[in-house]
Amino acid sequence: SSNRLPGGALKQIGILGDRQSLQVPAEILNRWNDLAKDVQPQSFEIAGEKFTARIVRAAVMPQGLFAYNFRDGQNQLVIVLSDDLTSQEERNEAIYHEFREDYWLSTGQNDWAAHVLAAAEESIAFGQNGTKISPYHTKQIENLTGLQRGELIEENRERNHLVILDALGQDKFDEYARYENLIRAELKRIDVEVLRRDRGEEEFS
Repeated sequence: SSNRLPGGALKQIGILGDRQSLQVPAEILNRWNDLAKDVQPQSFEIAGEKFTARIVRAAVMPQGLFAYNFRDGQNQLVIVLSDDLTSQEERNEAIYHEFREDYWLSTGQNDWAAHVLAAAEESIAFGQNGTKISPYHTKQIENLTGLQRGELIEENRERNHLVILDALGQDKFDEYARYENLIRAELKRIDVEVLRRDRGEEEFS
């Protein structure tokens, strides 16, 4: 997700715009900014959106962080991608999310709302009409702790829904809601699988 240099940034990292955040230290942001100076802007067309950004690859990122965006001193969009995103599908989806988050920030939305809206648009663009969890979200889900899964399942998302409905309209909201239900069902399935595995380990230990 996003913020501005040079100070440290509180980055929203939830899969569906849930209220998880991560403090990104100023020294890391400054390192990424220095790396971006040597990178030429690239042109992209992803999910029907055309845009330009500098892409920085990071071998090490704060735990739970896979992508990040900021504007450099020339007001160029910079997107930082974790090397843990190993497929082009994952990278394209992450790039799209960060681009859309930057767009919503430019309209005056705060960091949280920009993340919520970008996550919703990402879900619509890559979720195959609410029938399949996207590659990038699959990667993120694999790295959730049990506590994080529980928080995401139980979170009251009414505020998120109001923001999405207001900005994107009813049709897109309905498509997003199908995807959100798919994510919740998958998180619950994983919880049941983990519980069964743990009970099995206890029985045979």
